[in-house]
Amino acid sequence: MSTSVTVKTKLYCGSYCTNTVNGQKASNTISAEFAVKALGNKLFPSHSFKVECSENNTWTITVTSTPLDTAERLIISEVGDFAASLPHPDFMPSAPQMQDELVARIRRVFTDIKQQKAQ
Repeated sequence: MSTSVTVKTKLYCGSYCTNTVNGQKASNTISAEFAVKALGNKLFPSHSFKVECSENNTWTITVTSTPLDTAERLIISEVGDFAASLPHPDFMPSAPQMQDELVARIRRVFTDIKQQKAQ
């Protein structure tokens, strides 16, 4: 099931401004689309979404990822960061130390996701 919101934009004093949606609004001097994307980032942090303009400066922001997709992306990123932080092979930590560090990173990802879900 996808989540979507409808957004209206207007040009005001040289900035494209969105209406307020769920207590959030955004503006951008480049384009209405950039303003809508900025609002999407505020409304749906850590989610992928698409924006579409229908007519008369009316836009739709639709979430295209699930929390599980987001978790998968973040975990893969953390594993990459972990691998990049490994020291020179002559100074490798022990297997238990590497496991503890990787588990701690993954737990941080899920803690962040749970906090975002609670907001």
